Amino acid sequence: MDHSLKEAFWQNFVRSMELNEDSHPSTIPSSMELNRIVFSRLKKNLVQTGANKGTWPEELQTVLCSLCTTLSRTTGETPFALVYGAEVVLPVEIGLPSYRHRGIDDAENSQRMREEANFRDELRDNALFKMVQYKHLMAHSYNRRVQNRQFKVGDLVMRLYAVYKVTMVVEPSTYELSHIDGKLIDHTWQATKLRKYHI
Repeated sequence: MDHSLKEAFWQNFVRSMELNEDSHPSTIPSSMELNRIVFSRLKKNLVQTGANKGTWPEELQTVLCSLCTTLSRTTGETPFALVYGAEVVLPVEIGLPSYRHRGIDDAENSQRMREEANFRDELRDNALFKMVQYKHLMAHSYNRRVQNRQFKVGDLVMRLYAVYKVTMVVEPSTYELSHIDGKLIDHTWQATKLRKYHI
């Protein structure tokens, strides 16, 4: 795909989604991440349908629709709901007779949309809270498995098959090292990069 075509596409996509980075920047994925997600889904759709790569523009609308209507694990909401503050109605649902579409007139629908717009910020705040909570759980899960290494001055440590001596504790997990002969190393080392050397 041509770079200028990609750039024009994303500018139009962001404008059509009315994404405002000032309101909740942490709920909007970076453009690189969004590119990766869209292109991986597009590739998967092309492989599953058996279509050739030249038909990607026809599949792009399907991919973008699925991207906007899929629940996010971190926020618990769809991107469409975070932008517009309302539940999405899929094109397939419009043609099917259902309770959602029967007996609703345009005036009542417009009134409900204005009322739901008042709750849009609350929905976004809840999504932000869920995302922070999810990140906290992920960090807790990761930190639970990490083995904390602490060394004292004079301990022998190993890094990439070379043995060094701890000369100073800069911070609880950052150390200044020297060679065994006493020659200091210019920079400090994190404990995660070092192993205790046993004689």
